[in-house]
Amino acid sequence: MENSIISTDELNNLSKETIILLFTQQSQNFKIISDQYQTLISQSEKHEAENKEYINQLMAQIADLKEQVAILTQQRFGSSDVIYYICDRDD
Repeated sequence: MENSIISTDELNNLSKETIILLFTQQSQNFKIISDQYQTLISQSEKHEAENKEYINQLMAQIADLKEQVAILTQQRFGSSDVIYYICDRDD
């Protein structure tokens, strides 16, 4: 289907029924587009919430791993001072 713009003169030459049909079709198209937009928005919000939950879970796992590494390092080297030295090294 070819997209074209109808000029004012062409609209003036159309019958009332044709103009009503065009308007009705246009209104239906706007409704469909609006519904699709709302669906996309709600899907986006759902995915955003899921992503935030997943990130929070990952952050909790990272915190647990850091704690486990600190405990194992302390058990291995026996002093919390050594832990700070190992964590602060730049090499």
